Amino acid sequence: MNKINLLVQLHDSSIQNSLSITLILVSISIVIIVINLERKFKRINDNLFYREELFNSLCSNIDEAFIIFDVINKKIEYISPNFENILGFNAAEISQNHFKLLDNISLDNKNEIYEMILTSVIKCNMEIEFEYNHPRLHQKRWMTMRIYPANNYNNVFRYIISIVDATKEKEAQLVINEALINVQKANEAKKDFLSHMSHELKTPINAIVGMAQIASKSLNDNEKVENCLTKINFASKSLLEIINNILDIAKYDNDKIILVNEPLHLSSFISSFSSLMNSQAEVNNQEYNLIVNNLKDEYVIGDSLRLMQILGNCLSNSFKFTPSNGKITLEVTEISRQTNKVYYRFIISDNGKGMNEDYIERIFIPFEQEDSTIAKNYGGTGLGMSITKNLIVLMGGTIHVESKKTTGTTITIDLPFDFMEEPSTEELIPDASNYNNTEVVGKQKRVLVVEDNEINLEITSEFLNYIKINVVTALNGYEALNLFEDSQEGYFDAILMDIHMPRLNGYETAKAIRSSAHPDANKVCIIAMTADNYADNQSILDCGMNYHIAKPIDIGTFNLLLQNAISEEEILN
Repeated sequence: MNKINLLVQLHDSSIQNSLSITLILVSISIVIIVINLERKFKRINDNLFYREELFNSLCSNIDEAFIIFDVINKKIEYISPNFENILGFNAAEISQNHFKLLDNISLDNKNEIYEMILTSVIKCNMEIEFEYNHPRLHQKRWMTMRIYPANNYNNVFRYIISIVDATKEKEAQLVINEALINVQKANEAKKDFLSHMSHELKTPINAIVGMAQIASKSLNDNEKVENCLTKINFASKSLLEIINNILDIAKYDNDKIILVNEPLHLSSFISSFSSLMNSQAEVNNQEYNLIVNNLKDEYVIGDSLRLMQILGNCLSNSFKFTPSNGKITLEVTEISRQTNKVYYRFIISDNGKGMNEDYIERIFIPFEQEDSTIAKNYGGTGLGMSITKNLIVLMGGTIHVESKKTTGTTITIDLPFDFMEEPSTEELIPDASNYNNTEVVGKQKRVLVVEDNEINLEITSEFLNYIKINVVTALNGYEALNLFEDSQEGYFDAILMDIHMPRLNGYETAKAIRSSAHPDANKVCIIAMTADNYADNQSILDCGMNYHIAKPIDIGTFNLLLQNAISEEEILN
């Protein structure tokens, strides 16, 4: 019995020990599980914190603000740290008033955004662009808002909202759009220009060809031939003016226009120019008046050709758009003086048809005309005022146009000129207008004409024959160089040379002449002739040529240039 009791006691004790051990093991396991869970939760929290820090850091360094909006509870859960930098409100202000930033946008955009976020449920990505009054910068900005819905079992529970400042992109797009509109306008203007340019070009060409044919069939009728030749001369000058306008526009676009600063007797220039304008007014049965005020200087330094072109373009429009018995006035006034410059104001006014105000803003755009009837009724290319503005800017001046429909137009031009004391006779650029003296040079003068085009060679030779000059001709640079080197000292008084010739061009021939051992190598006058509108005057001088005359040659200018070039009193280098 005792043994049985002892065994029972031992068994109970064993059970108790087993239970204790089990409890201890369970406790240890629980502790281990708790520790592992704590570590796991810590790692999860650390990861979440790390990811949040990374996300905040990312948001802080990009130009895009983020909001996470709780759709169910209608509240903001997250605001990125850079929100204030982009939109001007900090997180606390937005937390207190979720839709505070909507107060800074237009009512239409405000209602649209409010309805999207609060009233409806957005199930696909949305984007809206709006103008935003920035509260810190105090300026208008363009913002782009994108809304991305977050789904859970097809139920939208959050919106991820991004807002980016799109001002630079918007401004760039506006510039591109404006440039595109301008290009389209320019193309339309060019199309309109080309549509009537054929008329403008073919009209004088038709006159030249037609009058030449009539003259050839009327050789026995001197009066009729003379009439034809007069009309051919007028038509050819009109054609040349159109071509020169087109070439001047191209030259300005390529920065090829170079001003020639030369002594200018201003009062004589104005007087001669106005004489031409008086003739035009008489033909049109109009009244032309010249008013000159306060001109203290006889001589200034400037480009007389470009000044004539500027005034001529403006007055040409006045004559064109002023009816018979109308009045045109040119007023010239000295307005100010500086250390080495004097400023003159040229006012061209008329009581003609005038212009619409919207066209005044476009008047300097190439190929622009007020409407399609201008070319049909008045002619023209739409280039004159563009060229005029370009030349005025190049000369350092300004131009202002005022006009009213049916009342008239006033153009005010301010131009600076350099001061100059009275120049010597050698410095003066002679006036070639109406110069047709056929005895200016005298006999026994000899000129070498170098020209590869036989018709041009004939024209130049005939011009020289008119003023009693002996002519020697060469068809290329090599032939000219040989003729010069084989000549006696003083045999040639001048050399007229085309610039563009095959094999040895005018520049190269001039350099070869100047480099030769001939006694006249550095004394003979070399005059460049060219139809190249892009010929560089400085390059012409650098290669040893003394003067430059443009083709087609004006006989008055040609005669006077030769008188100045081979005058016995002038020393040529």
